[in-house]
Amino acid sequence: TVTLEVVVGREGIPSAIRVTRSLDPGGLDEEAIAAVREWRFTPGRIGGTPVDVLVTVLVDFTVR
Repeated sequence: TVTLEVVVGREGIPSAIRVTRSLDPGGLDEEAIAAVREWRFTPGRIGGTPVDVLVTVLVDFTVR
């Protein structure tokens, strides 16, 4: 599992992605970041207004 800290913007687009728990600095961390960059989120809201939100994302890898 790679743990990432991500800012989800008002449009639901992830930015400022940072690895907080590394699995493999040589490859899997970068794959996790690349995957999360493609994701779209429902933005956080305060009083109905979209706001930037800091979230933790866990990306699991399985060896088969």
